[in-house]
Amino acid sequence: MRQDFYYKCISRTAYSCYSNQRFNGALCDNIITEPERINEYHHQILSESIHLQKLINDLIDLSKLQNTDFSIEKSPLSLYEIANDAAEV
Repeated sequence: MRQDFYYKCISRTAYSCYSNQRFNGALCDNIITEPERINEYHHQILSESIHLQKLINDLIDLSKLQNTDFSIEKSPLSLYEIANDAAEV
């Protein structure tokens, strides 16, 4: 199960990097010249970058959980906030 998770994260990370490379390449090579399309590409690059950061954070969190010195502190939480966060993804 862990290997499957790592594989999915690595695959998604590679895809996000590839997408950003392609979008940036098109912009740098002036293939895309219409202002509205340039704006769309910028938004897509930002979206992929945010997605990439979330994947990296997930891998870091998993690495921390596998550390034998890791401890969990219990604290109150709001199910409403969790549901809102999940809905935003």
